[in-house]
Amino acid sequence: MADTTSSTSALYHGGIPGLRIGDLIEPGHARRTHQGCEYCKAREAGQAHNGIDGPSGRPDRVYATTHRLYAKHYASLWGRGDLYRVEPVGETEQSSEDSFETMIAPAFRVVSVYERAVALTMSERRRLYREWGDADEAMEWSTTGDTDTWARAHTRATGHDTQEGPDDPGSCAECPATALAELARSGTERG
Repeated sequence: MADTTSSTSALYHGGIPGLRIGDLIEPGHARRTHQGCEYCKAREAGQAHNGIDGPSGRPDRVYATTHRLYAKHYASLWGRGDLYRVEPVGETEQSSEDSFETMIAPAFRVVSVYERAVALTMSERRRLYREWGDADEAMEWSTTGDTDTWARAHTRATGHDTQEGPDDPGSCAECPATALAELARSGTERG
């Protein structure tokens, strides 16, 4: 399932600090562990902590995402890691592990340093966890076609009241029909 087309969306990678423009990010970087860190303990045991930050399904690949705050989260887990804008080196694939749009490749090249010594604020954490929950529900809907799941995620994300239509996976009077059709199509393609 290699993608040979170029993405127009910016890709971000959060992690190891100190890289410069042109440096390669390759598989095999061990993340720092911190005393008392529940994420670190779970990762060392090969598990996820509260469903977040489990071990990589593809340790032979590097991950990058279009969701800047999601990448920033991973930079913060490194322990004041850095956030980079990156471009893939080699063939890319869509990750099936992440709810946010995430690509995997043999390596990524740093094209800019977006932020050094990342630490998420409480506001950013709340926003990310809310968006992450919505993305998880949307992913569940896209694989199961469950309209109740879609309606809950859509209402939380937009504040719109949603209803089931007889021929639609979900309908919303405030969203253009083309957006709903695209959402339905993307759900069908994933499932």
